[in-house]
Formats: sequence, structure tokens, C-alpha cells
Amino acid sequence: MKTLPSIIAAAFATVSDELPSTYPSKNPRWIYFLRPGHKPNELMRDEAWDKFRYDEFEPYVEKTGKITPVAVYYRLRKEYL
Repeated sequence: MKTLPSIIAAAFATVSDELPSTYPSKNPRWIYFLRPGHKPNELMRDEAWDKFRYDEFEPYVEKTGKITPVAVYYRLRKEYL
């Protein structure tokens, strides 16, 4: 297993069944993590989500194939699990 940078490891440590997401875009600027105790339908509520710069995460994540009108979902690449 490869080592994750601490900010990325900390963000993924808070993720249980929910995957990080970012608003649909060819060049996403942000990636969001649902905070524990919140539900995904709270997408527009800032207090439910932690926001990070996408470019810090890009080398470590891949799209899951799940896309909604407001989000594209990601997971850690297999080599980091």
C-alpha cells in the first residue's frame, strides 16, 4: 500500500459509506467530504461538508461512475486502499 499525504488520509478517515464528490466540471476546483452525522441530501448546506482543493486529491482519487446533476463521485485509487 502506498502512503497518502496526511491531509488526504485525514479526509478519507472521515468517510464511511459516502464517497467524496465535486460539482460536475471538466476541471473541478473543489472536492467535498460529507461530515460524519450528515446525509448526502444536505449537499447545499455548508456545515455538512468539508471542502478541499481538488488538485491536492487528483493523483489519489478516481471517478466511481456515479454522477448526479449536482455531483461527480470519487473514491481512493486501489493502490491507496
